[in-house]
Amino acid sequence: MAESIIIYGAKGCVQTAEVKNRLRQLGVPFRCININHNTAAERFVLFVNRGLLMTPTLVIDRGKQKTILARPDDEDLERILAELGYLVMK
Repeated sequence: MAESIIIYGAKGCVQTAEVKNRLRQLGVPFRCININHNTAAERFVLFVNRGLLMTPTLVIDRGKQKTILARPDDEDLERILAELGYLVMK
């Protein structure tokens, strides 16, 4: 799969930890950027979320297309993972 997932997260963010754990459980590769120590990443999160500092913010790179999910719930996360072929929906 050519897609890549980047998680923009924050230290101590429960939702970031939950998404990372879920992806690990499923064997989905991802890269995590801690916005607490990266001002450019923090500005990016603010920009894509219209001024709101929402973590985790996921960027799924599909080549020419990028999908952004801010604080995805279980349903949103499972839907995107199924689209990427990592999960079979029931």
